[in-house]
Formats: sequence, C-alpha cells, structure tokens
Amino acid sequence: MKIYPTTSNGTFLLFKDNLSLEIRWGKSPDSLIMFANEVKDALKNQDIQALSSLLNKYELITARNIYLISEVFYPDLFTELVLYSGKSAINQGKRFSRKSFCRQISKRKSYLGLEIHQLELLTKAMEQFIDYTTGLLSDAFSQNEFTIVHKIVKVLSFNMFINLVWTRLQPQFKCYIEACTNELLMRRKEITWKGIWDQAVHSQQVFLTEKLNVEISTYVSQLVNHWRDRQMNLKNKPRIELGNNLWIIPSKDIQVIRTTTIDFTDMNPILLYELQEYLLDWYSKGSKGKDIGRRSFHIQAIDLAIRLSRINYQSFLDISYPEVLLIVDVLHQLKKSGKRKYRIKTIHTHISEARLLFDWLCKKKSETLIKNPFRRFKMHNVDGFVKNAEYIPEYVIDQISSAIYDCSETVQRVWTILMNTGLRAHEIINLEEDCLYYDARDSCYYLKTFSSKTLNAKRKKGLDDHHTIPIINEQVVDIIKRQIAETSEFRKQSNSKYIFIRPYNDNRRTDHAPITRLTGINISAAINKCIRRNNINDHDGQLWHYTNHQCRKTMGVRLLTEGSSIQDVGVVLGHIEEKTTRQYYQDVDNLKIAEMDHELFEALFDSIEVDVRNAYSSVELETLKREIMIGSRETPEGHGSCLKHVSFGPCKKKSCVGCSLLLTGPQKLNMWRKLRDEQSKYLESLANSMIAQGVQDYKTYRDYQQEDHLLNLYQDTINKIEKFIQERLPNYEPN
Repeated sequence: MKIYPTTSNGTFLLFKDNLSLEIRWGKSPDSLIMFANEVKDALKNQDIQALSSLLNKYELITARNIYLISEVFYPDLFTELVLYSGKSAINQGKRFSRKSFCRQISKRKSYLGLEIHQLELLTKAMEQFIDYTTGLLSDAFSQNEFTIVHKIVKVLSFNMFINLVWTRLQPQFKCYIEACTNELLMRRKEITWKGIWDQAVHSQQVFLTEKLNVEISTYVSQLVNHWRDRQMNLKNKPRIELGNNLWIIPSKDIQVIRTTTIDFTDMNPILLYELQEYLLDWYSKGSKGKDIGRRSFHIQAIDLAIRLSRINYQSFLDISYPEVLLIVDVLHQLKKSGKRKYRIKTIHTHISEARLLFDWLCKKKSETLIKNPFRRFKMHNVDGFVKNAEYIPEYVIDQISSAIYDCSETVQRVWTILMNTGLRAHEIINLEEDCLYYDARDSCYYLKTFSSKTLNAKRKKGLDDHHTIPIINEQVVDIIKRQIAETSEFRKQSNSKYIFIRPYNDNRRTDHAPITRLTGINISAAINKCIRRNNINDHDGQLWHYTNHQCRKTMGVRLLTEGSSIQDVGVVLGHIEEKTTRQYYQDVDNLKIAEMDHELFEALFDSIEVDVRNAYSSVELETLKREIMIGSRETPEGHGSCLKHVSFGPCKKKSCVGCSLLLTGPQKLNMWRKLRDEQSKYLESLANSMIAQGVQDYKTYRDYQQEDHLLNLYQDTINKIEKFIQERLPNYEPN
C-alpha cells in the first residue's frame, strides 16, 4: 500500500492494487499505513473487538475510516466479518441488524459516522446474511428444529421474519406451522392462536402488531378452527378403556369441555387392571372425572408404597395386615411431588380408599371369607393433625380490602360476599338467578345457596337441599343484584341459570367465546397476586397466604366473639353438626388469650419500680422487654443460653449439645473445652473398662458410640467458635 499527500491539508491518497481512496487523517502518513494494515488484520482474523479498539488507539471520533478502508480495499473480508457476526448472533439468540453491527465497532455513532445510504457494502453483506438465514430457516422448517427457529426470530425483527418466511418460504412455513400444531396435539395441548405461535416462534408479538400479513392470519385461523373442531369432538368422547395407560374423562362446564387426565404408566399391571375395573364401576354409577381422578390418586400412592416395599402379590386381595403396616410406614416417608411428605390426613385417606377397593374386589370375586386388612388398621386422632384454615386478622382484612380494587370487578364482588356471609366459595359460584328474594314479613332479603358438600348429610336428616341465610348488608344485596343484571346476556347465550359466569378466554379469535363458570382457584389466585403486589404481610413479616375458606372461618370467629351462640353461628354457616361450629371456639380462645397475655405482660412490665426503670434508657428498656418476651435462659451446663420460651415448660432433653435452640459464643469457649476434656477422659475410662471385661470390639457398641458422638459434638462446637474468633482476630492462637 502506498500513500500520497493531497493538496488539501490533512488529506491523503491511499493506493493498493489499482484501487485508491482519499481519506482525511490528522496524524502522520506512517501511522495511516499502520492503521490500514491493522484494519486488514482485524478483518482477516474476523475480530470485531480489534476493529473497535482502533478507535481508542488512534483517538478517532468515528469508525468512518475503518469502514471506508474496508469497503474499498477489503470488501470480501468485511462481508465475511458481517456473516461471522450474524452467525454468532444466531447461536446466541441475539438481535442482529446493520445498526447492531455498527454498534459493535463504534458505540458513539449509530452508523459509523456515515449516512445509512452510504453503507452500500454493509447493505450487500446483510443481504447475504439474509440469504444464509433463509437457507437455515428452510432446513429448520423441514426438520422441525423449533429451537433454531426461535433463535432466528430473536435475531431478526418480527416483521422481517414474517415477510421473509411468507415471501420466500411459504410452503415450508405452512408445513412447519402444521408440525407445531401436531406437537401441541401430541402434548395434549389445546389448539389456540397463542399456543400455535408460542410453539412456532416463541413470541406473542403476533397479537400486538397490526402489520401482520392478512394471508398468514387467515391461514392460521383456518388451521385453528379445523383442529379445534376435531379436538372438541375428541374432547367430548371419554377415553377410558381397560389396559390403557392414559384415561381422559371429559366433563361439561356450561359451554366449556374440561377434561380429567389419569396416567397409569408406572403402576403394577396387576393392581392397574383391578383399579381400572373399580374406577369404571364408579364411572358407570355417575361419578365425575374429578372424583375418579381423586380415587385413582389415592390408590396409586398405595401402589407406589407396595412397589417400594417389594411386596409380592397376584391380586390386591393377597395383601396381609403386616404388609399393610409396612405400606403405612412407607407412606409416611413418601413425598408429594418431591416437595414435602404426605400429611397424616392424606395418608388416612389413602388407607380409606384402599379399604373401599378391597371390599369391592371381595364382593366382585365373591370372596366372603377374606377379612379386609385395611379395615383392621386404625389411625387414631387423625383430626388432631389436620391444619384448619386460619381466620384473617383485622389488620390483614383492612389491607386486603384497600388493595382489592387491583382485582377485577367480579373478584371484588366475590370477596365482599365471602367476608359478609360466611359462604363457601363454591356456594357463591353456584348462585343462580333466583338466589336472592325479599321477605316482606321479615322486611329482609334472603340468599338461597346450594352446597354439594353437605347434600347427603342434609338428605339423611330430612333437611332441604338449599341453605337460606338473611342478608342485612345492603352492599351485598346490591352486588348480587348487579351481578344478576350484568350476566343476563351470558345466561341467554349459554342457557344457564348461574350468575357468576363469564366468557372463556382461550385466545381464540372469535366473536362468541364459550361461557363458563368462575372457579374458586380463579378467586384465590387473583387475591394472592394482589397480596404480593401490595406486599401484605402478617406480624412476622411474611406474605399472607390467602385461601377462600379463611373468609368463612373469619365470619364464624367474628360472630362468636361478638356473643352469638353456637347454634346461631351453625345456622348461618350451614353446619350440620354442632361439633363443627365448636371447633371455631379454639380460634376465639386463642385470640382472647393472646390479647390478655399481651395486656398482662404490658401491665407487669409497666409496674417495675421507678428506680429500676430510671436506670435504663428508653432504648435499653425496650431491648430488655424484647429479651424477656423471647424468654431465653442459661443452660444447666453453663455453655450458652436456651432460646426455648419459658412458657413451653421444662426441657426434657438430657443434653443441650447439638440443640437448635442453644445460643453460644466465644465467651463460653473455656466451658466447652472443659466439657470436651471431661468427656474425653470418661470415654477413655469406658474403653479401658470394656477391654478389661474382654470386649475387644467395644467401638461397635451403642453405649460407646453415643459417648463418642457427644465428644465429637463438643469438638465441632469448639472448632466453629475458634474459627469465628480467628476471622475477626488474625493474631489469635487456639489452644
């Protein structure tokens, strides 16, 4: 490369292979030659960072000269660099365009200090990149490489991707969309616009852009409608056959078909066949999919416990009572969905369902002499292990009531009804258009509800199927009236009597969405989201976890606290048994005890003599109060403080070592060393005594192992304390 100065000050002519370039350069000619060679090396090595570093090295404001030298003398190398950068962007799933490429070289100017129409070489290089991307997309479409397509969508703008595939790859793209639809069908997903586009391009931008090609929109709509019709036909037909590992049981909720899927894949074939016969019998009697799925869940847990216990059997009737005990032991160790162990009540329900299955098999096979081992097994005081719903404290109610306006109008209405009536969530959801009526004799509105939970118990006692309660809260009356009026068109459309109904949002592009009922999960999920958004916490600073049944519990506790009788509260809440209402007294008592305990403590603390109180500052006095409330106390061994509250009574442990409630520190180190030395001497004397008695393998004895374990605990505690000291006092030398 040669260089010549021009007549213009600070401008040079570069010559190479019959090519020339006039370039402005404010430094020496030699530095320009060196600069041009470094541009060439960076292009040759496809090192875009090296190009960018030249700006600082030569104190350049823009990358204009880098681009001009590349365009005139090294166009092929520059094009290869653009393609290399584009391929790297595809691998990483990052946006790539002319502007993003220029930004990698120079962050100061969008287009290297030039106008966009001056970047002719870059434009041609990008066209080659689009050609490469088109070939890559064609292969990805034909091989259904979803991941590659998703990355390319991120690399290109969405409109560019749509235009590219529809103008150049329309047949391949259509086949790819159909493959995405088949993928959803295989995964038993509902065919919707959102589902197809999420599977195809992993983007929902299609719903936001108005520039979407009309032909694509029409094509996908036709595909959705075609497959939805087929899917609806399949949905309406139950697939429950003996021997099948997958059952699908449909149920209609007004105009929406919901399905219950039961997977028997991992079950023992012997129990699988007997269980399916049992479930088919329940289905023939009218049991719904949810009920059958629940029964299957309990027996499948029993099956897993049997397999883990390695019990051999040719029929479920072969299970003996000792094997039942083994099954129960295994169930206590099993975890639900890998998170936590089954609750006692859940295990009790597993066993109860196993009893029913065993009885059914005996009757079916006419085995009258076989005794049911599951009935022989008893679980006592199961209700004592049940965690009942909490009532909602007033300070939490106030916060939720203030924040509930973040939720939809329907959720707000259900919340108000729940808090002022004590109804169950499903009772509110099942309210019909004639649920509210006015009694002129009592000058009061009444609300008529229906609960499937207590239906059988009511009929056994000869009670009415419906539960009627007076409504004296005008806001609740107004809410129900408005809900009845606002859903009248939905009821006409669906030929339904329910008032808490709505269009089903399944992302279909249609003017007439099917009508369905609200669910309890919809309500609780919306309120819990509201709680998280507004950071509504309990007294411990933890987010409050809301359940719909808490409102019912709160209503019962409130009525009892205000002096209502057990009988009156039971009538309002619709309890069949009085003992159910009496359980609410526990929360009332706990509330009163907590209030009295707090008042008593404040009174006692305030009664401290004036001279003693004056010896402390206000901050010190408050700290002292907190320490007394914590209830910490010195351990018997003198090696720390026990955090067990005094109200819990005396400790039954023989030793505090290793206890999670033990609070210790460097000030107790000498005591720990003393305990370790004493334990070491005792362990040595124990070993000598056992050897003297002819016991050579004394280390395998339980007594020796327990004492040795205690010694190790002492030493571990000493090590932790010494490590704590060394981290803060580098010159400290442990003894």
